[in-house]
Amino acid sequence: MSQAVESRKLFPGRIRIRLKDDPGGSVCLALPREKSVPLAIMFGGMFVIFASIDFINIRRLFEHQSDTIASIAGMFFDGFWVLVWTVAVLFLLGATLLTLFFREEARIASDLLIHVARLGPLRVLSEYELARIRNARVDPEKKFGRIRFDYAGRTVSLGNAMDREAAERHVKAIAGAIGGLVPATEPPAIEPVRPANLVSPPAAAGGYLSAAFLVVANLVPVAGVLLFGWNVADLMVLFWAENVVIGVYALLKMAVISRWGVFFMGPLFLGHYGAFMAIHFMFVYYLFVRGFLTTGPEPAAATALEGLFVPLWPAILALFVSHGVSFFYNFLGRREYVGRTMRQQTAEPYQRMVLLHFTLIFGAIPVLVMGQPLLALLVLVVLKIVMDLRAHLKEREAATRNRAP
Repeated sequence: MSQAVESRKLFPGRIRIRLKDDPGGSVCLALPREKSVPLAIMFGGMFVIFASIDFINIRRLFEHQSDTIASIAGMFFDGFWVLVWTVAVLFLLGATLLTLFFREEARIASDLLIHVARLGPLRVLSEYELARIRNARVDPEKKFGRIRFDYAGRTVSLGNAMDREAAERHVKAIAGAIGGLVPATEPPAIEPVRPANLVSPPAAAGGYLSAAFLVVANLVPVAGVLLFGWNVADLMVLFWAENVVIGVYALLKMAVISRWGVFFMGPLFLGHYGAFMAIHFMFVYYLFVRGFLTTGPEPAAATALEGLFVPLWPAILALFVSHGVSFFYNFLGRREYVGRTMRQQTAEPYQRMVLLHFTLIFGAIPVLVMGQPLLALLVLVVLKIVMDLRAHLKEREAATRNRAP
């Protein structure tokens, strides 16, 4: 893995989580402990307030009725909002526990510099190979200094700011341990040379393969319109379901990019994206399926959902396979995750969905007004294919730019 890739990792060292730790035979480097009782009281108070609100919201969630589409959409919206709120509650709880019980220490053991973060009996060990540490130093501050060093292309801080003399002693100990290592006889790394004419264009190879799957998956609605009498409501529900598929793969991409970070960012994305999708579905249902001007009692939610999604399952499966091919072949196989940030990945589903669906909705309304003629329905599907291809190729181009050195 190139240095540019490693510099984007959240934690450049090897991470181990343990309940027991034996520091025997190592040189300990004392790190200061921050006095944080006032901060813990503040976080604790906020945790109590947010947890109380979260408890009320969860209780209300179980009181939801689920007899109509509107009530189910409202229940999902509130549920995803509760998810986001619960993440905030857990964050405040974690901040309270950290400020009360967090301890940290460092030690030099054999050929490793180990930073140990302790929260009660839980220990998180970050291990750095001494041979790969560069430029160990103390920040040029007046009275207090922070130990820093370069590792795997990024700057790492060891502990909080401490007395300058103690920090300089620790830096000397680290430098001495590095100097005492037996030099490794490794051949110099040689970067492979790729001729310019062998560099794949953004849409070549994997781009063409996944684009072909995308077109085939989008031709299923054409068969639905021609053979099974699908109307504009079926198409809009299908296009909404594709956004759910996109959200699922977006979560998988976040897990690849951030690893442990997905446990924090994933629920936040799921809560926000899910709430947006709940409102979006209600809009699609009442505009294209039921109609805003329809009077009389609504059908039972279970019956309505079964009637909407069961006939569409072949098309939904085809879309799931199509996006899966792009995920495995492009994102993983062609390493499109290289250079991708969590901010870019979080925004990607919205960028594709908002432009596509606003265009389709405003294209579907005239089809609805014209009485849904067959030709107009087919034009709507073709519009979707063209926009999908355009968005797909733009994603490949963006991934190629991110991977560029």
